[in-house]
Formats: sequence, C-alpha cells, structure tokens
Amino acid sequence: MIVEGVRALYQQKAEKESGRGNPTGSKLGACTAQLQQMMWRDHLDVPPAPWQPRSVMTVEMGRLLGEWMAGIVGQSFPGLFGLKEQPFYLPIPYPDGIKPDEVERVFGLRVGERLANNSRRLWGTLLGPKDRFTPPKVEILKGGQLKTTGISLGNPQKDWRGLVLEPRKRMLWTPVFVDGVLNHPEHGLAVVEDKTMSTPAFRRALLGRMDYGYRAQLLAAVKATGFDLAVWLCLRKETAHWAEITFLRKHAGVRVDLIRTSGVRESYIVADADKGILVPAEGEAKGRDLNLLDAIEINKRDATWDTALVWSPFEEGALLEQMYQRAWRVVLSTADRGAEGWLREYGPEFACRKCAGEGKLTCRQCHGTGVTPKLRKPCGPCGGAMTLPCEPCKGTGQLEEAELPWQCSYCSVNENCWGKAGVRLEVDSRPHYLVRRDAYLASGLGFVPPEREAALEENDEPGAA
Repeated sequence: MIVEGVRALYQQKAEKESGRGNPTGSKLGACTAQLQQMMWRDHLDVPPAPWQPRSVMTVEMGRLLGEWMAGIVGQSFPGLFGLKEQPFYLPIPYPDGIKPDEVERVFGLRVGERLANNSRRLWGTLLGPKDRFTPPKVEILKGGQLKTTGISLGNPQKDWRGLVLEPRKRMLWTPVFVDGVLNHPEHGLAVVEDKTMSTPAFRRALLGRMDYGYRAQLLAAVKATGFDLAVWLCLRKETAHWAEITFLRKHAGVRVDLIRTSGVRESYIVADADKGILVPAEGEAKGRDLNLLDAIEINKRDATWDTALVWSPFEEGALLEQMYQRAWRVVLSTADRGAEGWLREYGPEFACRKCAGEGKLTCRQCHGTGVTPKLRKPCGPCGGAMTLPCEPCKGTGQLEEAELPWQCSYCSVNENCWGKAGVRLEVDSRPHYLVRRDAYLASGLGFVPPEREAALEENDEPGAA
C-alpha cells in the first residue's frame, strides 16, 4: 500500500543516478579502473549496473545523518563551525614523461565533450595560458567565525567547482569537498568529516585502522586545506555509539579513551591492531586487556560506554604520489584498449588465507608437537606429523574459486571488469562475485593492489586446524 509507492518513487530516482569518473575528493582513493570505465561508460561492452532503489535510500539516509551530526557540532561550538561542502583544492603537478601541450590538449578534449545525455565526459575547466587560479583559503574573523578567500580564475564565467587545469603553473587543481571546518578554541583549525559506519567498520576505526580510500580522502583534505589537524566523527549506525578520531602527524601509537555511561574515562593503547587488542595506558588502573574485534566481548561492553576518543598517527608516505598517478591515469585514459587497458587495483586472491598458502595447518590436538600432551604417544589426528592438510584448499595452498573483494562487489562496472574471467554472482545476505582460478589465468587479466597489506578477514587465524 505505502511501501510500493515509496519503492516506485525511488526507482524513478535510481534511473536518474549514474556514477562519474571525475578524480575528485574521496574518489582519489577509488580503484583506477572504476574511474576510467565510468568516464568511458558509453564505450563499455557491459554498461554500468544501474542504481537500485535501496542504494539511493542509503545515500539519502547517510546525507541526513551527516547533516544531523554537523548540526550538533555547530550547536556545541556556536559560531566556530561552518564551511559545509566547501570545495578546497588539491594541487597535482603535471605528470612526468608527457609534454605539457599534450596534457592540455587531452584535458581540453575531455572537458569539452558532451555525452548523449548532455553530461560531460570530464567535469572541469581548461584555463588560458595567462589565466591565474587562486584556490580558496580559510580566514578567521575577529569573533572566531570562518570565511573563505580566493576562488579566482581570472574569468568569473568559468565553472570553478570542477577540475581546473592551469597551464601557467602546469598544475591540475582537483576539488575536495569537506563536511566542515572547526576553529577549535584549544587546537585551532581542523577539517571535520562525518562518517556513519557499520559495526565492523566502526571497530576497525577505533583501532586506528582506516581503509585505503578513507586514508586517501583524509590526505586530500589536509593537503587541500593546509591544516595539520583532521578529525573524523564516526557514528555507529546500529547503536549510536560515537567515536572521535583525531589524526596527528607522527603521533606515538594509537590511544583510545572510552567514556563510560557514568562519565568515567578509561585510557588504552592499541597493542595489536590486527587482533584488536587494547591494553591499559601507562598510569591507568591495570584492568584486563580488551579485544575490540571479539564480538562477544564488545557486545557485553556496549551498554557500559557511550563515546570513544581516538588519537591516531598519520603519515602520508607514498600515498600522495599514488593519488597523483591515479588522477592522471584517469584524465589521460582512452577507450580503445578494451578490458586489458583498465588499471584494476582489486581482484581475486587465490592463495588460501586459512593456511597462508602453505597447504597445511598446525595440528590443534597436539599443538604441533606430534605427541599427545598427557600420554606422550603419537597424536592420532595428525599421526605424529604435527600438521594437517588445509581443508579449504585441499592441501594445495591455492583455492579453485575466490570471491572478489568488497570493493568489487559493490562496484557498478565489475561485470565489465571481470566478465572475461567468467565472474558469476551469488546472493544471500549480500552479493558475492566469484571467479574460478582456471578462468582467471586463461583470461590474461590481472590487478595491481594500491598497497600490498597482509590484511586478514575478521576472526581469521591462519596456520591452525
């Protein structure tokens, strides 16, 4: 009666939604292949998957929660918080090995081309050789209020909110939209981002573990604003727990303060982020260690605390250069190379995670000694061999079929990306895109991870059976 009408409304909204390939803001950490294909979406063999009504609803709910969170911050710091959705600009130097006039020629073609629906191939503006771009900066007024200065192109008729190519400085300026800027009475200017998170993502955030895309977005924000301080306000959607994660350059380790419902504050240091282990901070009452990834333990404690404050070190390392390269690979890409031409950054991993590719696991019965602990006789399960064949990979160390990672599972061009490798979809509580190893090897496709990290799924413990 009502739900059917609501779904019909959101079906209409979903039909109008389509992703874009502009390397701006948070997309500077997205998969290069995804951005390349979305920019050339009219040339794909398999068109991008359409948005679904629930996807549009999720985006709208996230936007509403973000507005609510920003409103609360504004009430807590009256007159000191603002500039919501203000675009700042990250400067990206021209790429090495390509002549400047070629960069400008290609960029001009991309921003000037209109697709069948009148949308742009690339959202941006090519300045003239003498035009000057002045990016916005934050100015603090006498009362502590914030305003921006700058945003000048030399030609006010230009569209300054998209990518801006400035030949005069040989620079690409890419917009980074922030959720807000806070003039904190004690810590000064900070860029503030609002994040609503699921329980697993929230627990990882408490440990200072942020996904690659989030870290790229963070770096883009601090570089574009010129601030040294970034704060992420994270809301756990299921339980309304809050976490404030403050990123500081070269901070010593990750510190977590939990504020109980009684107001008592407990301080911990992250001892092992992979296993989720927190230990009481020096000088604190020595309680037992916490495990934030242990569902049973954290669920028991959920009712005892409200808010977490996290201080996490932040090092840009090679991330900034990776973002530069990703932006140029998208802007200068072409549509004539087919599936092999896209730079995939995520794909199937066939090495068995359970045994770390070894094909065998330490026997749990004898703890890898080969003998029973009490009788001192050869262990029955392993026959004294101390190890057992790994069941998931049948002792080979390699899986015959692997699931694409979540970055691919929720990507609208995954079938175009992996169709040549025979990707197939299975759905239970969420989508699973599966690829067989023989088909993958025969396809000639591959991927280059943005960072090679030995990141295990939650509760995965390799090497034991």
